[in-house]
Amino acid sequence: MNPYCHGRGVELKRQLVRAKIAAIEAIRTVDPRARFITAEPLINVEAGLGDEEHVRSAQAYQQVQFEALDILCGTKEPELGGAPDYIDIVGLNYYPDDQWYHGGSTIPMGHHAYRPLHTLLEEVRLRYGRPHLIAETGAEGCGRSSWFHYVCSEVHTALDPVCRSWASVFTRWPTTLAGITSGPS
Repeated sequence: MNPYCHGRGVELKRQLVRAKIAAIEAIRTVDPRARFITAEPLINVEAGLGDEEHVRSAQAYQQVQFEALDILCGTKEPELGGAPDYIDIVGLNYYPDDQWYHGGSTIPMGHHAYRPLHTLLEEVRLRYGRPHLIAETGAEGCGRSSWFHYVCSEVHTALDPVCRSWASVFTRWPTTLAGITSGPS
């Protein structure tokens, strides 16, 4: 954490959740119809080879991706004031390098340890029971179009009635949501 503070990330995360709760409350006093989208990472961390401690450490790291939302909805650290009503739509940031071995390298797409995106989306749907969407994604260079095709295909699979997942991909600016048009300035 700037400037040059180390080991205070947990403290910062809790402060940011308290600030988000205060902001939601303030906005909803003006307009109770207001809805909010979060933007959290969607990752998969595999243990690979390792002892039981390494496996537990990988599983714990995997769960950190949900910490801010768990606090926001009140399932973790309820004394901070979280409640389910603070999560309207779960936005997820997902990139090609978002699956890796704990303490190791990225898991390439197609590898047996690589989890299909639709299974990660289903995990989020089951955990929060809220609509969710891909808020950010992208790839560099010549892999861009194949990555976008993969993400769209996986979202389509997630939308299958069997998965019952709600997901979408914002592909370009401007985006119109609830009659408000926004885009880069």
